[in-house]
Amino acid sequence: MPFYYHGGCCFEPNSTTVIYNPLAYYPDGSVAMIEGELGRGYYLLSGVHFELQAVVYWQKNCKLL
Repeated sequence: MPFYYHGGCCFEPNSTTVIYNPLAYYPDGSVAMIEGELGRGYYLLSGVHFELQAVVYWQKNCKLL
């Protein structure tokens, strides 16, 4: 599902990290969101900075001077 985002980090696996499930990708193929289990818990991490759609943001926050 496409959505508007502005910046954010990506997740890069290595041999010492906990196994995780990628949930979303950036257009360049890098991993944007992950989930997994750690101990008795569950985590969901997002590098994406969720934003309103650009048009909605401008309508709500920008006024002509």
